[in-house]
Amino acid sequence: MSGEFERALARRGVPYEVVGSVSFWKRKEVKDALAFLRVAVNPRDAVSLERVCRLLPGVGEGRAKEAAGFCFGGLPAWDALREVAGKKGVRKKAREALLGLAGLLLALEAGVRAGENAGELLRKALEGSGYLAALERDATEEGRERLENVAVLVSAAAEVGSVDELLSRAALESGDGEEGGSRRDAVRLMTLHRAKGLEFPVVFLVGAEEGGLPDYRNAGGPPLEEERRLFFVGMTRAMDFLYVTRAECRGLWGRGQRRPPSRFIAEAGLEEVRALPGRTAPGRADCHGRLERPDPRRLAAFRAV
Repeated sequence: MSGEFERALARRGVPYEVVGSVSFWKRKEVKDALAFLRVAVNPRDAVSLERVCRLLPGVGEGRAKEAAGFCFGGLPAWDALREVAGKKGVRKKAREALLGLAGLLLALEAGVRAGENAGELLRKALEGSGYLAALERDATEEGRERLENVAVLVSAAAEVGSVDELLSRAALESGDGEEGGSRRDAVRLMTLHRAKGLEFPVVFLVGAEEGGLPDYRNAGGPPLEEERRLFFVGMTRAMDFLYVTRAECRGLWGRGQRRPPSRFIAEAGLEEVRALPGRTAPGRADCHGRLERPDPRRLAAFRAV
């Protein structure tokens, strides 16, 4: 979720720091996904071609470098891939993967020329390459986070629309965030785990909706209790002002998903202050934010839940 805030802060020129993590545009899965579009826009981008080749099953570092070498020599990406696939000694699995990627990149290049929406093209790239399926098979916490980051990227691409504009924004915004710095005049983005033991004059606790906090994967049992405890930890980090926000509609994979407010809001006795005006964007329903404030009389009871 931090990727949405990173992009918004960067667009508005607000300095920010990502505490204990890598900024959105520098994350491996984001770079991997964008590499497909970079090759579609510039078929002689040998660096991006090597990157996507390394993602293919059965294609090792050596074959990826060979394809990049042909590309450096002047061949467009799909021809470079076919050259490697046609060499003696290339195993069947690698050959099929290379030829499949060649066809996918040709289709993406045609989509770019036709002015297709960047979100749709990105989805085609992730599904057609098998990259999305690989992320979905990873049941670890890190794997789920990567999948969520890719979903945020697809939503951002759908909202931007143009592939060229998306890649331009990625280039401009990727250098604006700092990881783990110590600027006092910057917004600090961090997880609830990272916030333990810290205090700030103003705290924004975001994503307080079912499916976010608590996570839909932890809808019962001990993990839910842990998320309830983390919610309380986040609330008590605020020294002066606490803002708890939620979205009535959350944009994922280029589509709007309506979500009810987090059960933790009612449990903590948070009082709704006002709704923030939303906006309608491609692939997203009209969304509204919510600002909540805590009732101090309920905090002690919530701690005991």
